[in-house]
Amino acid sequence: MVQVNTLVMNRSLYKSLPYDPVNDFDAVGLTSWGTLLLVANPSQAPNTVAEVVAAAKAAPGKLNYGTPGVGTPHHLSMALFLQQTGTDMMQVPYKGTAGAVTDILGGRINYMFLPVHVALPQIKAGKLKAIATGSAKRLPQLPDVPTLAEAGLKGGDVDMWYGVLAPKGTPPAIIERMNREIAAVLKAPELATAFEAQGMVPATSTPAQFRDLIGKDAQRWADVVRKSNITAE
Repeated sequence: MVQVNTLVMNRSLYKSLPYDPVNDFDAVGLTSWGTLLLVANPSQAPNTVAEVVAAAKAAPGKLNYGTPGVGTPHHLSMALFLQQTGTDMMQVPYKGTAGAVTDILGGRINYMFLPVHVALPQIKAGKLKAIATGSAKRLPQLPDVPTLAEAGLKGGDVDMWYGVLAPKGTPPAIIERMNREIAAVLKAPELATAFEAQGMVPATSTPAQFRDLIGKDAQRWADVVRKSNITAE
C-alpha cells in the first residue's frame, strides 16, 4: 500500500487503533515528499514568521488557524509551530480543506498550513500570501519564500512523506526487488512533472532508511500530540 505520514500520526491520535503503523508493516521505500506552506490572507499584517509570532504573543488565543480536521498534518504542523514559538492560537477545524480555504480567502481565518498544490494558485492570484515553507529547502515555485528553519524554527520542517509498505513478513528478496523497481520508475522525467503538479517531489530510500524514518516520525508526532493534548476520539 501507498501511505502518507498520517499513518504514524494516527498511532498517537487513536487509542483503539487496530494496528501498529510502525511494527505491523514492512517498509519498502519512499516515493515522494509533499510540502505544506504557512499561509495567510493578504489583509493580515504579518508577512514573516517573526511577525506572526509577535502578533500571536500580543493577543494570546485571539488569533485563529484553520485545519481540515483534528489530527490532520495541517493541524499537527500548526501545533508544532505553536509549541516551538511559545504561542497560542485557536484552532478552527473543518470537515475537509475546501471550507477552510473558503474562509481564509474570505478573511475569516487568520492562518493555516496548506499543501503547495492547493495554495499556489491562490498565491499567484494574490488571494493568499505565503509566509514560510515547511520543507527543508526553498521551493522552486516560490524561491523568495523562506523555510521555517531559515525563519528560526530549527526542527520545524513539516514535509509529508509518501511511501510504499508491504504486509509484515514479506520476504526480504521481494522487498528489495520492489524497492529497486520503484526507484527506477521514480527517475522518469514525466513522473517528476506529474508529481510537481501536485506539489510533491520524487524521493527514494532503502527499506531500512524508510523504516527508520517511520519510527522517528512516529515518535516526533507523538510528542507533539502529547504536549498539545490532541485526540481524535
